[in-house]
Amino acid sequence: MLFNSWVFLAFFCIVLALYVLTQRRLSWQNAMLLIASYVFYGWWDWRFLGLVLLSTVIDYVAAIRIDSAPNPVARKRWLMVSMVSNLGVLAGFKYFGFFVDSLDALLHAVGIDGHRRRAADRVDRAAGRNLVLHVPDDELHDRRVPP
Repeated sequence: MLFNSWVFLAFFCIVLALYVLTQRRLSWQNAMLLIASYVFYGWWDWRFLGLVLLSTVIDYVAAIRIDSAPNPVARKRWLMVSMVSNLGVLAGFKYFGFFVDSLDALLHAVGIDGHRRRAADRVDRAAGRNLVLHVPDDELHDRRVPP
């Protein structure tokens, strides 16, 4: 769901109306916003909802532990658990491909050719061929340039 789409506008209006209707009950309002967040993120790709749920649970547990920690050192430890888990997920998803490609290039430079590269190249060529040749050949050859 893109921010400049009609679907987002409808979603925003529904969430805003529910937000106003639940303003007297903070727990309902928080639950509604949490569900709306999952719907928003799930709209893009539902397969990542497990990851968002895991992050939510880790942060929720860390917040409870921070609140009940007896001393500042324990609070800082739970804060670090939350930060490391969230930044770890971000780094993993954002930079994993970069590190794999860099490692593959390094191995290739020292004479070790990875199977991943060759398999990926075959998939890319096959995908490219399917994208380019989706028009039958006879349609391409029937187009004649007038004299």
